[in-house]
Amino acid sequence: MWLSFRTEALEEVRKDLWRKMRKPPSPVYARKFTEARWALLKNPGTLTKRQGLALVAIEQRGGALWRAYEMKESLRAIFAGDLEIDEVNEMLDRWCRRASRSRLSSFIRLLKTIRTHRDGILASIILGVSNGSVEGLNA
Repeated sequence: MWLSFRTEALEEVRKDLWRKMRKPPSPVYARKFTEARWALLKNPGTLTKRQGLALVAIEQRGGALWRAYEMKESLRAIFAGDLEIDEVNEMLDRWCRRASRSRLSSFIRLLKTIRTHRDGILASIILGVSNGSVEGLNA
């Protein structure tokens, strides 16, 4: 569930930027930008060479899209399940502070959701509970 929330937040930032780029004079950039979508959504360890180059270009350009990508990846690290609960708490606190200052409306909404359900999130991490198999059925 949390994977889909962070991905949706990143996708909203990407789509907003894409809509702006579609307008003249930058439809060519919009087309190239569309190709970078999978580089943003995939696990960094599974990127193709072309996707890796697209991600490097986005990083060099910086801005809202790169910030959104970094926030998505930091949540991935928090939910990976290989951290102690104290580390998860500290990283989640840092992520929440960063999200509150991000000026990215989709991540601010995600922040509110995380704050509302924080106890359940921490419990699911401690217990190693995941709804990944159920999410897979929805695809």
